[in-house]
Amino acid sequence: MPQATNILLTGGRGRLASAIYDFQIKLNNRIQSFSRTAGGGFQGLEDLLKPGLWEQADFLLHAAWSTVPLVSERAPATEWETDLPWLARMLRHYGERGARRPIHFVFFSSGGTVYGDAVKDTASKEEDLLFPKGWHGLAKVQAETLVREACAHYGMPCTILRISNPYGMTSSTVRPQGIIP
Repeated sequence: MPQATNILLTGGRGRLASAIYDFQIKLNNRIQSFSRTAGGGFQGLEDLLKPGLWEQADFLLHAAWSTVPLVSERAPATEWETDLPWLARMLRHYGERGARRPIHFVFFSSGGTVYGDAVKDTASKEEDLLFPKGWHGLAKVQAETLVREACAHYGMPCTILRISNPYGMTSSTVRPQGIIP
């Protein structure tokens, strides 16, 4: 059996991160889940900055985000006050660790908002130009730029996933998201 992978996962209370967590456990990977508030099996986001935590990690999956498109439009620029500063702080923490074992940073972006309105019956492709839709799309594009630049600067491998409308998960009537049950 191959050696288990060590994963740090942000956004632990979210539906996407919950599904990722369950899948990784089935693969016998070691995964630590972080959320804005600690408790109930989740560590607080601030715990990510504890010395030594990243030294055993192979991946950091960053799925934490404070808004969805509808919420973002109701409270413009929330991401610039919350998500982008936290992302910058987390990436800077990686860089301040010095030349140690690299961690692969995976950022969950938003295909539905960074590309803008799709042409009818045409799927967006990675190489398509970005036409961010709304505050949420603008913030995700800014986050992608921050991730690419910081990871290049610190020599950290990274992957940006522009996901859109995950399916097969229960949807919430409280938090409006593009999840297809």
